[in-house]
Amino acid sequence: MFTPSNEAWDLLQPEVRSALVSNVNVELYNALHYHMVNRRMLTKDLKNDKYITSMYNNMGLYINHYSNGIVTVNCARIIHGNQVATNGVVHVIDRVITAVGNTIKDILEVNEDLSSFSVRT
Repeated sequence: MFTPSNEAWDLLQPEVRSALVSNVNVELYNALHYHMVNRRMLTKDLKNDKYITSMYNNMGLYINHYSNGIVTVNCARIIHGNQVATNGVVHVIDRVITAVGNTIKDILEVNEDLSSFSVRT
């Protein structure tokens, strides 16, 4: 399981955090399952350029294992790995990973510093 730290939850945009909390039965369930895989994996098993399947609609998680020892899952850095429990392994990550991200167009439209790049309709 890839578990976001408390600080990672605090970094979420308020509307995203609110959506997760307000619809606990669906949104939070989906978010949590996107952080989980159906097998026990230590950081040594997380090979560079590896694609593993999450428990959320079989959506993929992309692993990078850099030569300096840093391991990321969908760009979230593992900051405290290999917390072995009786029923699995927990890897604490530095941000919440999401199944659906913003498109470039979405980012350009809401960021005033990038307004000259946004598509005008």
